[in-house]
Amino acid sequence: MKKFSLLLTILLLMSMLSGCNPTSVQRPATEPPTTSSVEHSTSDPYDYQWQNSWTEPVTLPVTSPQLTGNQAELVYDANDPSYGSWDPQNWRFVGEFTGQTTFSHEVGGVPAIRTFDQKKWTPVKLPDDLTQWNVGSGNYVIMHGRYYYEWLQYGETDDAKQNIRLHRIDAEAKVLEWVDRLSLVTTPFVSCTKLNEDEFLSCYVDLPNYQTEEAIALSVVTKYNIVTGRKTEIIRESYRNIEGWANSTGVLLENVCAMDGKIYAFGRTNENHQYRYYLYLYDADGKLQKKINAQALELTLNNSNMVGMTVVGNYLMFSVAGNIQGSFIYRINADSVTPAVLRKDGAISFAQMNSPTDSSKFPYVIYFDDCDPLGYYPEPNLYGIERKTGKRKRIVVMLHPEKPKLSGVAMDADGNAIFTVIPTPDENHQTWDQASQYYVTDDILLELWKQAPYID
Repeated sequence: MKKFSLLLTILLLMSMLSGCNPTSVQRPATEPPTTSSVEHSTSDPYDYQWQNSWTEPVTLPVTSPQLTGNQAELVYDANDPSYGSWDPQNWRFVGEFTGQTTFSHEVGGVPAIRTFDQKKWTPVKLPDDLTQWNVGSGNYVIMHGRYYYEWLQYGETDDAKQNIRLHRIDAEAKVLEWVDRLSLVTTPFVSCTKLNEDEFLSCYVDLPNYQTEEAIALSVVTKYNIVTGRKTEIIRESYRNIEGWANSTGVLLENVCAMDGKIYAFGRTNENHQYRYYLYLYDADGKLQKKINAQALELTLNNSNMVGMTVVGNYLMFSVAGNIQGSFIYRINADSVTPAVLRKDGAISFAQMNSPTDSSKFPYVIYFDDCDPLGYYPEPNLYGIERKTGKRKRIVVMLHPEKPKLSGVAMDADGNAIFTVIPTPDENHQTWDQASQYYVTDDILLELWKQAPYID
């Protein structure tokens, strides 16, 4: 039963990762050594020579254009009590809701919404059988500029399964409604990704028979159409662990996201007793189109979990938690995935994007230097990879004279952004409680990127 216990432990460990993607599965401790400790033959088609692939922080004179407070709208200031209660580490910029730019938050455990011209939260009407939720994947989608969908776990069912519900907040009616529910055996995490304006995907990995003689991990993707009310299972992959990890068969999809009408899934399979990593590309109906060699990701996974994945054009962005903590950006080529931004400490953050479906809205892949493991906050540089050239540009963020550190960027589906800035932290204080947040429109950002010179 050891192998079954290992499989169960792998999924249960995920519950310790806040905001983790439900389609993430801990890599087993018994799998082969990673690239950092193994010399591959140069004839191996899966070999990736990564020694010179690290991307170090850029130190340049301040010649890049600056984003200042005059180009932005202040939407929250911790030093102004009129903004009311606010936790800048626990909020969601959900973009245009019913014609107004809106945030989603929780006040006392109750979902609430708020627009820029309201310095207060408006709770939504709740169903009578609502109880306090326990965990969630951190993924959500916004549909028709009005509906907010998210899966959350509300304890266990009578038969000890995970009680997971899909709820929808109607921002116009200000009401929360139940849409669907799942009873899964091992995982409490179900993620959402937007396919188009009428359809979104729900994705999970579960171990339905972990107590039997054969352990099978199921990767399931279901499509929901909010116009017709129809749901359709479009992808189901099974990963069978019959005689230990070395002899496992099938495909395990660890992360799934959608962009430009396509479905991308990062996963692994066993080929000749070796794990091989692929980026699987499906059409909108779940039909596999191709698989792309993603063995280069082994360097940054290194027995860690991939806890979030976004694709924009030919760029793959993801975060990891485990042996390595951080975020990374890779380029998707015709037959392989190669590093674009790869820091040894993983100390970058890419712009968090809400329900994007169209890569053309994002001509630049945006990221910034994050604090490193020692707590050092770098200069407030915002980097953009120009997708058509692959070259990088830089903008210096100077939104608040007393809050020079950039700690977060969130973008809606049209490229408008919220920037969170904080004072320079000392060794004992992260200064989150002194944050300010600014709204910047996509046209201002695009103009700054046009002005910015290339830095490499």
